[in-house]
Amino acid sequence: MKNKTEFFVSSAVSLFLVLSLLWCFSSSFSVSASPFVVVTSTLIFTSYFALIANLVERKSTFLICHLVTAAVFVFTVLFSLEALLSQVNYAVNCVLEIYSRYLPCPPSVVFSSTKSVSADYLFVLLSFLLSDAFVNSFVRIRRIYPIVMLSVLVLVPCFIIIDTLPTLVPLVVAVSMLFALYVTSFVRRKNPAQSGAVMLGATAVIL
Repeated sequence: MKNKTEFFVSSAVSLFLVLSLLWCFSSSFSVSASPFVVVTSTLIFTSYFALIANLVERKSTFLICHLVTAAVFVFTVLFSLEALLSQVNYAVNCVLEIYSRYLPCPPSVVFSSTKSVSADYLFVLLSFLLSDAFVNSFVRIRRIYPIVMLSVLVLVPCFIIIDTLPTLVPLVVAVSMLFALYVTSFVRRKNPAQSGAVMLGATAVIL
């Protein structure tokens, strides 16, 4: 990507969209997570994947970079699997606690021997995966469909019952950005050099 405006706007949109989606899920089910940890990790991941997508032009080198990153990711997950399971258990129980009031499902499940009262590590891993997918879709392949599909997967659980609607601010930011992406998608395909400025203006107007 030679145009700096497009690169920085795409990276910024990825950052804010990931944070908005995670905030939607957190606020919907009262899942506790440190804002500093989540924001910092998302900023690091977005910057890392954006630089790889922008600077590495050869597909083989790009694939090797992602394979190395994936290996580090898997090793990190395996090394701290117990902590991850406890936080997944905590997040799942936060969801089930509300769902069980209206749907035929258990109020809680237990698949970890340790108890957690936050989902910092879980949100960091989700941030890693979403940042990778969003940045590559924006910067590398310039397609919005993977972004829309993943965003819907994150938002759908929040809308199954009315008691789990997300906080208004992250929901408005996420929906506005997705709508702006759709509106400006034709510009991104036909005139990538101008897509960054158009995307920035469209997002500001919609917000």
